[in-house]
Amino acid sequence: MNKSRLLIAVAVLIGLSVAVVMTRRSHQAESTLEKPTASVPKLKKEELTAIEITRPGQPPIVLQKQGDKWRMSAPVAADTAEAAVESVVDKLADLDVTSVAATRKENHQRLEVDPSHAIHVVAKGGEKVLADLHIGASKSGGTMVRVEGSDDVLALRGSIRHLFDREVKDFRDRDVTDIDNKELSAIAISSAKGNFKFVRDGEKWAQAPGEKPLANFDPEKVPSFLNTAAHLYATDFADAKDDDSVTGLSTPASRVTLTKQDGTVVELLVGKQHVGAQDYYLRSSAKPDVIYRVSNFNAERLIADAKLFEKDPKAPEQAANPAPSGMPMAGGGELPPEIMKQLQQQMQMQGQAGHGPGGSPH
Repeated sequence: MNKSRLLIAVAVLIGLSVAVVMTRRSHQAESTLEKPTASVPKLKKEELTAIEITRPGQPPIVLQKQGDKWRMSAPVAADTAEAAVESVVDKLADLDVTSVAATRKENHQRLEVDPSHAIHVVAKGGEKVLADLHIGASKSGGTMVRVEGSDDVLALRGSIRHLFDREVKDFRDRDVTDIDNKELSAIAISSAKGNFKFVRDGEKWAQAPGEKPLANFDPEKVPSFLNTAAHLYATDFADAKDDDSVTGLSTPASRVTLTKQDGTVVELLVGKQHVGAQDYYLRSSAKPDVIYRVSNFNAERLIADAKLFEKDPKAPEQAANPAPSGMPMAGGGELPPEIMKQLQQQMQMQGQAGHGPGGSPH
């Protein structure tokens, strides 16, 4: 009987020992409230000169500082969207480690800091690598990050992966035109739907001298058209393989000429509709080497017909002193162009978020 009790006691002791070992291993795999024993490099914004961002399965995006501006050097040479780059630079200079999430390599895949899941970010100052990070999953309000060469997985404060998980187009400057309507003195539109010219007459717009009069011309429709033409924002860019047979820019569907008060001219050429039928190709004389894609709505307004500048016979008479054409606000008045542009950008980004590859809904 004593021998039986001894065997039971030994079995219980072994079971408790196994439980302790398993608990310790589990503790190593999960976040701890202990003070972190590992860290990420402390960076200063002014010392950063290059940032390379590689998303799983995608070519590296290389951002380089030239003077006081950032430009993209790969996978294409292009101007950058200032806000997108600055958000990355600011975050690299403000990485806050809150805990060690794991110390064992077998946890890398689960926390998405392995090569198949992580976003690989390399920050340089000149030729020197200042930080080499693998940015992983967002968990419990933090972000999993692993420093290259280390098995430790650190939890950073805040959700930061989305700042780096961007397509090439999201780091590029997508402003096609950004012109104050007051700077313009004349516009001309030429397409298969008609040819129109308008000139500024004080604070209003009129048909240019010699133009065939439009029967129901509405001067307030011209500023409305300019809210599109002078504040264009691209949805995307042409692929390198998209030649003229695809873009149709050698025989444009519409040619819009914007003339500024100082005599500067910006010409917009609207080409063919993209094969995905989501947008049209467009080129601006301000950046002739860039072929943009702009939304169907904006492109089709640029292929204007006479009705776009005529009064709607069913619409009520306008007030004696109508405000410049734009989006009306509750209580009267209208949104200024810069606010309109922000709304357009937000709507565009929301539209992209709701669609998967090829423009299909998730």
